[in-house]
Amino acid sequence: RSPENPSALGGLGDICFKLGLYQKAEEYYKKAIACRADSEKDYISLGDLYLSIGRLEEAKKYYEKAHKLNPTSEVFYALAQYYSRAGKKQIALEYLAKA
Repeated sequence: RSPENPSALGGLGDICFKLGLYQKAEEYYKKAIACRADSEKDYISLGDLYLSIGRLEEAKKYYEKAHKLNPTSEVFYALAQYYSRAGKKQIALEYLAKA
């Protein structure tokens, strides 16, 4: 039950996100990133949060950080979602093809 446990912090962020507690989710995701800055998962989660509330440029920033850490299919899919929402369908399709 350590307040520094990044998995627990990320999980709390996920729960808050699902409950619509976006500010609290953001806090938990940022704390998780501070504890383990080398894991793309928390960057993707924070990007997903920002994408869902229309903060597109912030979503892109965190997706790109995840991509630099580990360009997984999950990251490519997240970037495809961002570019689709941003109205850049061709770029979205290119990332989707990599996912």
